[in-house]
Amino acid sequence: PVLEGAVRVLGGPTLWGGAKRGAERAFDADGAGRRLLTLLREEIEQSKRPVEIHLVGYGAGSGFQSQVVRSMAATRVSPARTLALLAPTLSVPEFRATVAPFTGFAVRRIALFTLARDLERADRCGPYRKSVLSLLRGALEEEPGTEILGLEESLRRSPDVARLFGLAGVTGAPGEALFAGIAPGITDATSRGGFEDDVATMNSVLRRVLDQPLGGIIAYQ
Repeated sequence: PVLEGAVRVLGGPTLWGGAKRGAERAFDADGAGRRLLTLLREEIEQSKRPVEIHLVGYGAGSGFQSQVVRSMAATRVSPARTLALLAPTLSVPEFRATVAPFTGFAVRRIALFTLARDLERADRCGPYRKSVLSLLRGALEEEPGTEILGLEESLRRSPDVARLFGLAGVTGAPGEALFAGIAPGITDATSRGGFEDDVATMNSVLRRVLDQPLGGIIAYQ
């Protein structure tokens, strides 16, 4: 609590909020991201070739990809077939606003790769002695205690989001949550910083792109 309070006093929420607004501005009406999506739509329409779009966001990249999804709906770009979020720093309210309403429309399938609760609690961020995602929830979000999509406990405390990811016995959901620590061979990361180097996770992302069952090695270099 002392460290969380100190981070707040030193302007942590302002810095983190500025980083998130940077992603948002890229997709303003005159932003480069919005322009890119418009050009992509025009190219797809002119070429008449089948095009598949797949999105991957790791950590803070999840916030950027959430803006991509929302803007894809606005610019009428062909929907992304898959969206993979790895240890996302995206808050649950932001996910509700930017991704959830467009699931099945701007993006067809979503997979969330993150640490199971016990591994998350063992993941330490220096003297804070908790994980980076816990620091976000406790000190960097504008509202203390804001639920973070990459925290298993936040997912399970958000019934609507839990249903979207097929938790609590829901079948046929457009999303799936895959927890390192309880999904061996699918995601074997042991820390938040380990997902991008984890062979099982990277192959699971690739298998979803190729529409193949999860598990097993395809290729990794």
